[in-house]
Amino acid sequence: MISFRGTYIRQNSSLNGLFALEGASQVDHHLNTEKANVEYHFGHRVSAGVGWQNIIGTRDPLLYALKKVTGSANGDPRTNSYILDVSWWPVQNLDLEVQYTGYGRFNGAGINNDGSGRNASGNNALYLLGRFVF
Repeated sequence: MISFRGTYIRQNSSLNGLFALEGASQVDHHLNTEKANVEYHFGHRVSAGVGWQNIIGTRDPLLYALKKVTGSANGDPRTNSYILDVSWWPVQNLDLEVQYTGYGRFNGAGINNDGSGRNASGNNALYLLGRFVF
């Protein structure tokens, strides 16, 4: 069995209060999130998947300020990453999963994205999940 999934979310914001407190350089913002993945099930016990996510939005040097780790050197929220995962169900209601997320861009850049030398790949993560599904 093969599964395809996709999501598109558009968020529009009016940041009147934050703008008044000089936490944003403009009032109107948007943020678009696109996600897609495909998963293949090898029988009833094992599946493997690959996915992609992309975020784009309004540039704002105050809202996405220069800051170590979570900041943006250029005020840009653009982020993209790929996701690889493998799941195993040893019994019907128990899901054990390994997932890896790799970033190509984080907060507007692939290299030195926060202004202190941190690269997007510094956010790469390996997750080990155990879920009881009912």
